[in-house]
Amino acid sequence: VWVLDDGFQHWQVKRDYDLVLLDAKRPFASGSLMPFGYLRELPLALKRADHIVLTRLKPEHSLPALKVELSPYLGDGASVAGCAFGFGEHYYRLENPSTLIARKSDLLPIPIASLKQRRVVIVCGIANPQEFRAMVEKLGADVVATHFVADHRSLDVKGFFAKSKLDSKSITILTTFKDYFRNPSEFTEIEFAEVAILDLDI
Repeated sequence: VWVLDDGFQHWQVKRDYDLVLLDAKRPFASGSLMPFGYLRELPLALKRADHIVLTRLKPEHSLPALKVELSPYLGDGASVAGCAFGFGEHYYRLENPSTLIARKSDLLPIPIASLKQRRVVIVCGIANPQEFRAMVEKLGADVVATHFVADHRSLDVKGFFAKSKLDSKSITILTTFKDYFRNPSEFTEIEFAEVAILDLDI
């Protein structure tokens, strides 16, 4: 099975199934197309989707009500489901941050409870970094700083620490699997006390 990320708008690609993820908090964001909003197509484009997944579904969200909101835009036979994100029982640590690690199997799993009260700097370039921070804070970590960049942009971890004047040897740097594996060398140019990679469970 080949899964193509962000392939829904690529009409030239032959596909067998269209799976669309929407944020349960704001399925249609601001309602405006790029560059004035976040939508890449009008909501009616969902007619082409085979299945809709509402992400970040929380107890205060009503899945039946969200299905009703989406129903005018869905094609015949399209289905809708919801999912929530969370952390598993472990995070993953680079045993030697000066060594380029390129496989998850090479990382050491650590009980996630050990992040409680640990001084951390969050470094990531994802679509919703504030929610990621909120999840980390719920673990009890002491977030002393954050370095958020736009999705798909270079993290420039070395430049951030040079400007911030933080002591990289006294903190744990937290990032996501997406951000780490996109460019592992970003995290090997500086001597950190610990580099921790958090994995999201669905």
